[in-house]
Amino acid sequence: MISFAKHTAHLISWIPEGHDEVMYLSTQAFMEAGKPIRGGVPICWPWFGSLENKPAHGFARINSWNTISENSFSLPEQLIQDEWGNKASLVFTVTEDGNKLKMELTTTNLDSSEFEFTQALHTYFKVSDINKVSIKGHDKQAYYDKVLDDNDIQKGTLIFNGETDRIYTTTASSLLIDPGLQREILITKKGSNSTVIWNPGPEKSVEMKDMPDDGYLTMCCVEAANTHLDPVTLQPGASHTIVQEITVSKF
Repeated sequence: MISFAKHTAHLISWIPEGHDEVMYLSTQAFMEAGKPIRGGVPICWPWFGSLENKPAHGFARINSWNTISENSFSLPEQLIQDEWGNKASLVFTVTEDGNKLKMELTTTNLDSSEFEFTQALHTYFKVSDINKVSIKGHDKQAYYDKVLDDNDIQKGTLIFNGETDRIYTTTASSLLIDPGLQREILITKKGSNSTVIWNPGPEKSVEMKDMPDDGYLTMCCVEAANTHLDPVTLQPGASHTIVQEITVSKF
């Protein structure tokens, strides 16, 4: 069963048949229009990160969407042009199949010239204890560490030790292993050359008004993305689709 926030394409819950809740949603999340929701799958578009005098992670996640069908949505084209200055369409579609969830975000250039954008499916996963979970699939991969403002190479399995904010340059899958919930979450993707892995850690969690002080303990973000390290350039009439597929298994 999947659920979306009212009037948006923001997925806030996924409970596959025979499984527990997969998504993290903060108990203090702001649910009113115009504010980002702390949890679920925020759609970061047409930029990932911060721009001066612009909303962080773009405007797609804080505006109302049009409903195409039960699990498919489009961002109003006039809104896109007004907020960004480019003519484009953006469609988000979610498909559920047993223990699998597929998310597709398609950008089409409706303008007369090329444009560049960045994006992410900023997926918040519910975990039992951040200190006990691990992520496999990125051994020997290069990453940018935003916390340390440095580049490094992953050595073995990723475990969390305080604030974590990394951009892995990769098209590979990620495997989130949670012994406490006795489950594995496989995250595969297409149309994405970056994987963002994030947890705010104890200090930042306390600073966030939309997250409990200990909220960081039960969440982890693994995000299919195209960041400033690998922006997408679209020619007039062309489309680009970023796909993230999640498969949940018990062990």
